Order: sequence, then structure tokens, then C-alpha cells
Amino acid sequence: MLPGDASRFHTAFEAMVAEYPFDTTYIEGTQRRTKAVAALIERLETTPCRILSLGAGACDVEGVLSRMGHDVVAVDDLNDDWHKLGENQTRIKDFAQSMDVEFVDEHIGPDSPLPGGEFDIVMALDVIEHIDAPRPFLNTAVTHLRTGGNLVLLTPNVAHLANRLRFLFGQSPSIDVEYMYWHLGPFRSHVNEYTLGELRWMLETHDLEDIDATSINQSVAKMKGSTESRYRKVLLTIYDRVSGLRDQWKDTQIMWGQKPEGWSEIPPSIDAFSECHPQIRDNNLDTLSTDEIIDAVTSEQ
Repeated sequence: MLPGDASRFHTAFEAMVAEYPFDTTYIEGTQRRTKAVAALIERLETTPCRILSLGAGACDVEGVLSRMGHDVVAVDDLNDDWHKLGENQTRIKDFAQSMDVEFVDEHIGPDSPLPGGEFDIVMALDVIEHIDAPRPFLNTAVTHLRTGGNLVLLTPNVAHLANRLRFLFGQSPSIDVEYMYWHLGPFRSHVNEYTLGELRWMLETHDLEDIDATSINQSVAKMKGSTESRYRKVLLTIYDRVSGLRDQWKDTQIMWGQKPEGWSEIPPSIDAFSECHPQIRDNNLDTLSTDEIIDAVTSEQ
């Protein structure tokens, strides 16, 4: 990010924090993430560009991008547990409006009435790890891109250094067992986290071009910002530097790819599904057709 762009980012970030209606400890800790996303978009597109954010949540990143001069549309159904407390949904919508972000209160799916037109950037930040079927989600995302536009995904790197150390010492890198045990309401947390190679495979399989990636230590920055212990800050600084030596060791990956001319949605493939789930092929005792198999396995019964 050039010096002028960095100054514009910090001005926009401070403006967002001043308007943010909730505790700012979390978003101040995610400044590294927000800056990385903003720098990438400034590199990929001229300002202003048209951005669609899927699963925008409280719209903090979207607010910064809007204040930097971009035209931003944010989509979220606001059904996370804390979204539903009291008037929080209204607070998020009012905040988005104050930041000149167009907010669409909608579930993201193939039949969802999302904004029309094509976007220069479609981004999903900390979203795809919550999605149990990435292919339809990616179809929706890429469909809303103009030809030559970029899909930007930010998601945890399941193989980051801290997770490797947890395994080494007999601990699980999965969602905290106490959170799972005491969880209330519909489960909307992480379904699956991916390695850099797995995420790249998905974008390649989805026929995107010019795929590239970078990595950051988002979680470390958040922990450093939230602790008062000098000893812990020193340890986190050392870890940040060591894990920063390799992209595969950092905790967050940002990957992007370009929509080529003539792109079309990726349909379901029973052959591909059967390769990784052979029970479909081996137990098709009634010799169902491909369409009949799809109807059977996607039905609610």
C-alpha cells in the first residue's frame, strides 16, 4: 500500500471505529486483516470500484472500504447468535447506512434475491469455512462478478503453526469442546477449514484464472491487542515473527482469482462425488439415473 493509500486507509479505519456501535476491541485487533484486504482491492482495481461482500456480518471492513471511496453492497442474514440479541440487527443496519454501505438483509443461496448487476470484486471474508457446500456458494459469488472481476476469499489456514503445535502436544485444533457442548441455537460456526492447497484447488476447479494468494497472522494480532500481559505480548511477538517466515505457517489466508470470459456455473457431478464418497456408487442398487441420485441426496427427507 502506497503512503497516500495508507493514510487514506487509516483515516477510513478511524472513521469506522468512531461509528461502530459495539465493543471495538475485536475490530481494532483485526486492523491487520482489514488493511490487507483494502490493499489487495486497491491493487486489483481502480478506485472507486463496485464491491459485493457476502456474509458481511457487522460491516466493519465494508465500512472502511466505503470510506476509502468504493461502492459497497453488503449481504448478510444477521442470524448469528449475537446478531439476534436485543436491537443488534437494527444497530448493524444503522451502522452500515452511516458508513454509506448498502445493506441487504438476505440469506446467501442460489435462489436468493441478491443485488443485480455485476461487481468488480466479490469478497467473502471469514465465510467459506462456515459453508457446508462450497460449490453452490462459489457459483453464487462468481455469477455476480463481471468478466475480469476478482473473487476474494479470506479464511483461516487450518495448517498454521499453532495448529501444528496443538496436534504435537495432543490438543485439538478444532472448535473448542466447551463451545460445542454448551452451544445454543442453530450451529453457524466453522464447518471446515482449509489449507492453502485445498483453497487453491477449489478456485482452480471453479475455472477461475490468475489465482494468487497471500497470508497474514490475523489471530496473533487480535490476541496481542486484547492482552494486558507484557510477558504474553512478548511471546506473541516472537511467535508472530517465527510463524511469519512461511505463508503455510500463518493463521489466515487471502486468495483471489479472476472470472474468465465465457465462465459458467459448475454443475453437480455424481462421478466426482462418487470418487470421494464411493457409497453413492456402490449402494445404488436401484440403478438410479444421475438426476434421480441428485434429487435423492439433496431432498430434505
